[in-house]
Amino acid sequence: MLQALYPNKRYVFIFDNSSAHNSLAKDALTVMKMNVNPGSKQAHMHDPVIPANNLHGFGGQPQSMQFPNELPSTHKYAKYSGQPKGMWVILEEQGLVRPSKKIVSVCKDRKVLRSRKPQIKGLSPAEEALIEEEDE
Repeated sequence: MLQALYPNKRYVFIFDNSSAHNSLAKDALTVMKMNVNPGSKQAHMHDPVIPANNLHGFGGQPQSMQFPNELPSTHKYAKYSGQPKGMWVILEEQGLVRPSKKIVSVCKDRKVLRSRKPQIKGLSPAEEALIEEEDE
């Protein structure tokens, strides 16, 4: 349509999709809302199906993002009953990490960007907590 209206012009479209980040469902699968370790303050996410191309034979199987409400007291993660599993456990269950390996949840570049975030002065503790919660 633009070419018909303005045939001898060049067009540049600029979109600001930042508002789309807020359109995710509360239980959407997003690594930015996950901790490395189980429990703690992280979002409860919906249960996905492991991708069919999983190299370890788990493809097509459902995967719970939370521990069952009741785990045997001898279970490795018994103290996290009913809580989110965290990145480590999810990757471990899919055969993607070994117990001796370390994973990093926030890369160095992201940490630098967070440290450069403008600071707002005079916020109440509740407002500061809300901002911190959005960053996690």
